Amino acid sequence: MNRRHTVPFAFAAAIAATLAVAAISSALLFWQFNAELDQQVRPAQARSSRMVDTVFAELAAGSRYALALYRANPDCTAIKPRLAQWEFARPFVSALLVGDRDWQLVCSNYNTGLSWRMDPRPDNSFTVLYPNQPPAQPAQRLPLLYHTRVGDGFTAKTSVPLAAATLMLDNAEHDLFEHQLLVNGKLAGTGLPPPSASPDELVWAHGSPRYPYTIRTLLSTRNRDTLFIQQSHTALMALALLSLSVGVFAYVWLRRRLGIEELLHQALRRDAFEPYLQPIVDGRDGQLAGAELLMRWPGAPEHYGRPDLFIPPAEQSGQIVPMTCAIMARLEAALAGHRLPPDFHLSVNVVPALLTAPAFHARCASLAARLAQDNARLLLEVTERQHASLDTLPPALSGLLDRYRITLAIDDFGTGRNNLATLYDCQRVSVLKIDRSFVDGYRPGDDNPLLDAVIMIGRRMGFELVGEGVADEGVRAYLLALGVHYHQGFLYGHPVPVADFLRHLDAHAVSTAGAALPPLAARSEHSIQIY
Repeated sequence: MNRRHTVPFAFAAAIAATLAVAAISSALLFWQFNAELDQQVRPAQARSSRMVDTVFAELAAGSRYALALYRANPDCTAIKPRLAQWEFARPFVSALLVGDRDWQLVCSNYNTGLSWRMDPRPDNSFTVLYPNQPPAQPAQRLPLLYHTRVGDGFTAKTSVPLAAATLMLDNAEHDLFEHQLLVNGKLAGTGLPPPSASPDELVWAHGSPRYPYTIRTLLSTRNRDTLFIQQSHTALMALALLSLSVGVFAYVWLRRRLGIEELLHQALRRDAFEPYLQPIVDGRDGQLAGAELLMRWPGAPEHYGRPDLFIPPAEQSGQIVPMTCAIMARLEAALAGHRLPPDFHLSVNVVPALLTAPAFHARCASLAARLAQDNARLLLEVTERQHASLDTLPPALSGLLDRYRITLAIDDFGTGRNNLATLYDCQRVSVLKIDRSFVDGYRPGDDNPLLDAVIMIGRRMGFELVGEGVADEGVRAYLLALGVHYHQGFLYGHPVPVADFLRHLDAHAVSTAGAALPPLAARSEHSIQIY
């Protein structure tokens, strides 16, 4: 067998052996498998329930407040500012409405006309309102979760987009599980009763003791089998039977893995990795607000030229630490003799391995000190695509952040392993970068409820938002309308070598002082978009 056929043959043999071992050992492992499943799902549902309870509690408190306020002073002009102030201070409330005994709207926190009726609902009820039902607030095209309270001939309603509640369902344990939110026994999102589970489907239900909702977690037959195969190696008998096939597979995998690792090691010794910068711009006036530091490998072999091909093996092998330090050092050297605009923010992507690396800490200190000379600051972007505990940072890194006023950001927000509990726990994060996948393919007039919900949560929790992947004026205008002021994308500039970025900056530093910089020209050889 020639070398070209070795890897496919060995991989097929390893898969066949693994499936055979799984079939033999499944009966012995089934009891342990089900016990472990229950230990994973129950705590996750309890965490989700605590967060969803917060939404329901704020809705109930809002309707009580609105009703009491209007009962004490039925002058809408006088109480409207207090309604708006109360809504602004609560992360999970978007509208407070007051109506009369005929359900005619008489006051709200919105600056709109009052010539429409609210839909009748029982007192102290939680309901989901869908777009094809009578409106609960003006120009609302999202499913709404809202609370109704009736008293003394008046009616009060408080609402929030349903997506804000469903985002809190904990999906961090396994992506094979399906999580559902049921309100008053109906499936949130459709308004229909949940379909009956199949006999082979596993279902866990967690009902709230305080509010009329239930969290259901389902595991289909196919996903159950997938998860069972993944966990079957925990038994000693399975490990013994799997050893031969895993050994063959590991041999082939290591040959390929060591190949790219050796190439990365050689490139690191030659200092072949180059720093590139892509601008981050204030979309309101085009002012340059900062730039993101990106890594490129110009002399890479054909199959590893793109960052999404060589960076993952660098992370897995641990070489991402010296590689990141190397491009930070080259960037710092390139800044000699150049001045950055005041309040300029330089972003550096950070993976979990870098958070505990002393070499990276030293490089951050050096670069942050250099940026401080121009009243600029360093921003560390921790990607959501890898789980990193931001609430328990290493003491050395915490001291570094305080000493040099380094800011933390969450990159790719809404697409990765972290959930909203991360934002509650970590007080150091102040910036959220919204992943480009939320705006890809957007056209003027499109409805984008998930993006709206992500932005609403970020703004209500006090984070600065940066929109990634801004490629045209339509996306720019849409983000600005939602309050996302800082943008990054091809509309403003492609990633370019540091020298080109600094020449462009220097060329306009005097002639356009206080004005927006023109976009960096697109370069065909750097047209691959990596975030």
